[in-house]
Amino acid sequence: MEILQEIGSYAGIAAILGLAVLSALYFSQARDVKRLREWAGRAPERGGVPAPGQPHAQPQQPRAVTAQPVSQATRAPSRPVP
Repeated sequence: MEILQEIGSYAGIAAILGLAVLSALYFSQARDVKRLREWAGRAPERGGVPAPGQPHAQPQQPRAVTAQPVSQATRAPSRPVP
């Protein structure tokens, strides 16, 4: 009976430590989510501002795409599947 009480006390201490760690993680996540919501709310304000460390990108002009016929030499030989 004494060993059960000893194991129970260790389990209780481990549970309290686990709750402490989980509560710290919970509050940290809540703080990060709040910061991200504020950051996302300012998205229209940052419209043309590049992120730090990224080069200023020039808008690219759309390119015209033309279809090219595939020659017989580049086609894979067709064989019936057994």
